[in-house]
Amino acid sequence: MQNKNYSMKEAMIFSQRIAQLSKALWKSIEKDWQQWIKPYDLNINEHHILWIAYHLNGSSISDVAKFGVMHVSTAFNFSKKLEERGYLTFSKKKMTKGIRI
Repeated sequence: MQNKNYSMKEAMIFSQRIAQLSKALWKSIEKDWQQWIKPYDLNINEHHILWIAYHLNGSSISDVAKFGVMHVSTAFNFSKKLEERGYLTFSKKKMTKGIRI
């Protein structure tokens, strides 16, 4: 394998193309994800919260925020909406998954 020195311009163009490719890939995945959960009247954040709570067998809001890569207030607000709909229940120590899914 040959070692080739790339110019700063070439390196920046390559980085930009990788970033664009990553963004396009994510947009495609996000679109498919939204279509997949649409019949359940969920958005991506709500589905992600349910998935995290299920796989952690209940979790705190800070755990949901950390594993869901979202702000704590976002995790809390969407979790409250899920609780109102009967998908989650809150306890003092843990947020647990609801029986109704």
